[in-house]
Amino acid sequence: FEPGEVGEIFSAHMLEHFPQAALERQLLPYWHSLLAPGGTFRAVVPDIEAMIDQYRDGAITFENLRTVAYGGQEYAGDFHHTAFTPDSLAALLEKAGFVDVAVVERGRVNGDCLEFEVVAHRPA
Repeated sequence: FEPGEVGEIFSAHMLEHFPQAALERQLLPYWHSLLAPGGTFRAVVPDIEAMIDQYRDGAITFENLRTVAYGGQEYAGDFHHTAFTPDSLAALLEKAGFVDVAVVERGRVNGDCLEFEVVAHRPA
């Protein structure tokens, strides 16, 4: 795609598989550049804050928390480099130039994972 020609980018359970530096310096700025002015970025990631709360309250096991936090580690690439809270991901997106970052849903159940979804935009 050429810069500025994509209307929407959607990422589901992918961002956590990149090192923090790669997200900050490469991936998110690149995706930002691809979006048309006013374009939308959506992301779904594990909600580590909700997972920790559930573990602390006894609602999930340590094994469940560990697997979601660090990945299944059954094959190359099946591990997580980082974790996010809604605030930490919002800050990362804003640093990359996104605006109007909003949490669509928090603590949503997806198998053994609790996840959250954010939406953000490239300025118009």
